[in-house]
Amino acid sequence: MGTSENTSDNGRPRRILAVVDWSVDAEAVAAALRAARDRSPAVFGVLVPSRLPGLDWIGDPHASRPCAELQLDEVTRLARSAGLEIERAIVGDPERVSAIGAFLEGWRADDVVLYDRDRIAANHPLSVRRRVARRTGRHVDRVVVSPVSSDGHWFQRAPHCAHANAG
Repeated sequence: MGTSENTSDNGRPRRILAVVDWSVDAEAVAAALRAARDRSPAVFGVLVPSRLPGLDWIGDPHASRPCAELQLDEVTRLARSAGLEIERAIVGDPERVSAIGAFLEGWRADDVVLYDRDRIAANHPLSVRRRVARRTGRHVDRVVVSPVSSDGHWFQRAPHCAHANAG
């Protein structure tokens, strides 16, 4: 289950798995990670699922992997330059719940934090946050982060992976 606000049960820094959507602002994610570390000692694992937005999964299931890799590189670079300890950082499968489960098989986390775009059904009983909490037994938080190319509309369609579409 979850841990105390400041440290894990044995006094060591909390281990936080940051699950980052590839379409959100990497600087905002790094700032949120710094804020979490400033509230209490923490080390991080970073997972960027190669999620395919909308119906894009019908085409190439690996089309978003290049964008997930770029996001992972940028978030870890920004976090490490801010002095954060990143113990493990990987690109995961497109399905976020299974990607999180696979990550946690190789890296124990006290808490999971989803850094995600705003979604209408985020508090639905079948939301990713609730499914991850049920599957892992860990405390799961969700932090809404603006998309990289947002026009400010809540109904904005998920951005396509420009890197994958180029060339």
